[in-house]
Amino acid sequence: MTTRIAPGVGANLLGQHAAERNQDATAYVGNLDPQISEELLWELFVQAGPVVNVYVPKDRVTNQHQGYGFVEFRSEEDADYAIKVLNMIKLYGKPIRVNKASQDKKSLDVGANLFIGNLDPDVDDNLNQIQDLYMSVTKLYTKSSTTSTVELPPPISASEALIVNTLCALGLAFAFWIANTVYSIELVTHPSLTLFFIWITELPIVTLLYSRYRQNRKQCTYLRAVGRGVLGVPVGALLNFLGAIAVGAPVTFQYLPKTVNWALMMSVFTTIPASCVLGSSWADWRRIFAQTKPKGSIEYLICLPAHGAVIGAWFGAWPMPLDWERPWQEWPISVSYGTVAGYLVALVASLGFVLACGRSQHIKRE
Repeated sequence: MTTRIAPGVGANLLGQHAAERNQDATAYVGNLDPQISEELLWELFVQAGPVVNVYVPKDRVTNQHQGYGFVEFRSEEDADYAIKVLNMIKLYGKPIRVNKASQDKKSLDVGANLFIGNLDPDVDDNLNQIQDLYMSVTKLYTKSSTTSTVELPPPISASEALIVNTLCALGLAFAFWIANTVYSIELVTHPSLTLFFIWITELPIVTLLYSRYRQNRKQCTYLRAVGRGVLGVPVGALLNFLGAIAVGAPVTFQYLPKTVNWALMMSVFTTIPASCVLGSSWADWRRIFAQTKPKGSIEYLICLPAHGAVIGAWFGAWPMPLDWERPWQEWPISVSYGTVAGYLVALVASLGFVLACGRSQHIKRE
């Protein structure tokens, strides 16, 4: 008895699993690191479209996967979109191969046939496992001409974004309420102490919320993300303090506490969310803050409020040199009002971008 196997990874999707899958809506994922699990693949690919099933074949002896797997989407368009955006991204330092499972036969035909003889008569569909194992070996010799280091941020729904921004706004309102009602102070009369109440109230809210959407969740725990946010406080404050001095903030001892507390508030608005989510990824920091090119909903929640706070502070500084002789023209009162106003406006604007982002992805899937 002689049986013939035509080359093609995923042509039958490992025997009995083939009958349960839509091959045209299934993506083959190769060159997987041993640390990658089905849960991690699901979490990654669901960002590109609705995932129906994830299957990673494992060795029966070692219980380790064999370096490849299959991700089935709800429709063929979802699979095509996932292949387009996720092919060759790096997971654990290795670029993964993503292509159509139904096209592997055409794309990897090496012009040779493998014949296996002297098989038991009972051997039938189990040959699919041999076929996939054979083609997984040939994948090791397939070279790619493009590489990418893109890491997609964790997803966040519009309702989650609304909750995050609402809690941040409520934190500001609570800080002003505490200062005005409990201590009978405000920015005009006691700017330093009022600013202290703002950043000390907002810091735990921002840190605890944004740490939930950290990148690389398999490597970075929630507590580690919180720690990154706390470490980002003095770094961001130092940068904002030096920036304020550079553009003309007073440097006398009288204004030092005011400038320090303003810089700490700016750090909470600008650097802390990015520290919790992005960590020390310099490429992502540069893309979001220098190039203003956020990718995904969570990055809009980082980028827009940060820019809003900076732009608001800039507008708030305009009245300071005017000869109106109003008490709120003193540093950093008008700048602080502008910062808070710009931050709140940007929180609302970021919700619109999150909704638009989710709607565009929904249209693409349809």
